Amino acid sequence: MSEKPELDRVPPLIDALSTPLLRVRSIAVAGLARQRDARALGPIIESVRGLDGADVEDVCQYISDVIEALASFGDRTALKPLVSLLDAEFDDLHPIVWNLTEDDRSAIESMAELYVYDVEPLKEIMYGPYSVGVKKMMISLLMEVDTLDADRVLLDLVQDREVDEYLVSEAIYVLGVHGCRDAFEPICRVMADRERYTDDTRSSAAVALGRIGDQRALAPLVVVLADQDDAPYSMTAECAADALEMLVLDEDEEEWGEEPVEGDDEVFGVLIEALASPDPDMQVLGVRGLGALGDSRAVPQILEALRNWEESEEYLTFCREAITAVGTIGDASAVTPLFETLDEIEQESEVFTDHFLNSQELYEEAFQAVAGMGEEIVGTLHEIVAGEYGLVIRAMAVQTLEYFHDQYSEAVLIEALENRDEQEVAAWAADALGRRGSTGAVAPLCRVACDTRHYEDICRLSAIGALGEIGDPRALRTLLEMISKEEHYGERASDAYEAFESIIEMMEDRRE
Repeated sequence: MSEKPELDRVPPLIDALSTPLLRVRSIAVAGLARQRDARALGPIIESVRGLDGADVEDVCQYISDVIEALASFGDRTALKPLVSLLDAEFDDLHPIVWNLTEDDRSAIESMAELYVYDVEPLKEIMYGPYSVGVKKMMISLLMEVDTLDADRVLLDLVQDREVDEYLVSEAIYVLGVHGCRDAFEPICRVMADRERYTDDTRSSAAVALGRIGDQRALAPLVVVLADQDDAPYSMTAECAADALEMLVLDEDEEEWGEEPVEGDDEVFGVLIEALASPDPDMQVLGVRGLGALGDSRAVPQILEALRNWEESEEYLTFCREAITAVGTIGDASAVTPLFETLDEIEQESEVFTDHFLNSQELYEEAFQAVAGMGEEIVGTLHEIVAGEYGLVIRAMAVQTLEYFHDQYSEAVLIEALENRDEQEVAAWAADALGRRGSTGAVAPLCRVACDTRHYEDICRLSAIGALGEIGDPRALRTLLEMISKEEHYGERASDAYEAFESIIEMMEDRRE
């Protein structure tokens, strides 16, 4: 008996998009989203025509459903025709935009996932012939994207004197939420410019400075508070006072090595003496004790002891324990001095360099301890990975980023992965992304894995291995293509097979 052909649901669901009842249209949109059939993209977008006179609340919900559905297709080109149609169809987009960006952000959050690794389409809309409402939507998408590239677009907006002031204010708000320190000076200029900007925009700038947390903001905030034209009743002055409170009363970080934090002074003194002992074993015990004590006064002396490098196994052991101790103490301001010290050692000691490259697993505990300082050090690690540091030092920063699970650290690793000029760092970044199971890195890892033109063998091998470790089925198509073209990919085709097999096994495990 022959099987019945599977029913094609797409045409009737597309027809349902033209019914007058928006509830029915929403059901049809949700059904088409499940099908993920490209035939539905155009009709879903076109279904927002003719709604301008309908119930506002129903329309807002339907537009949200449409955006949620379009996001599920994974097609980043669908956004531009949608916002063009919204501008053409609606005289007032404010209720729709408010619903999307303030009342229920779920659709914006879903759509933003498509632009985490490429914000250029959002930037094109931001500077294109679109309404302020549409551009406010783009700022909300950039807020959810929350990457360095997203912040750069927002920074450009703040500094562009042709941009609508409302959009400047919204961009400043997002930069404050992101804690973007690069925005400090442009936001200070906005807050200080009473001639150009309204009280609303300048107050947003003051709040953002408080959120960013840069202590340099104290002086400009005090200037605003001392200005007779602002104080005491303007919104800017009130927000500047709030920001000042955030910076002064909520600030619990201290400059490393300046003041005692915790710990018994007598014990501290004994451990410092042990650190200065000529006996390598006593030095190791001293630095371990200082880490356990958690007193940030020890950091400068630990780093000074690190600089007394020797070509010996004992020194390498001390080095690992010293890194662990600095991480355990947990003073985030010590990260840059730590890596600068290690950079000095790398330049002087080939033994240190070779040992790390050949025995990275021995340093896992040390850099886990550094990562334990928290997400606030990710920006510093980004500067190290992208900076003028030695190869080993950047590898150490990459290894530290492996132990984070936030979007920013993932974006830093992907940026390192895609840097064709630093193939070894790219390979380390691929390894780190694989070990941390970064599903957001699947697409760039796939590109690197099969790019024989721009990436060396070692880098592509790491990318393939990472895909196998992550276990995301989205990588199967790329791996299958590599397997089927063994004459082109050579040994990497065999590696692709192993990664393919690993993903299938992980799928089976998840099913169980």
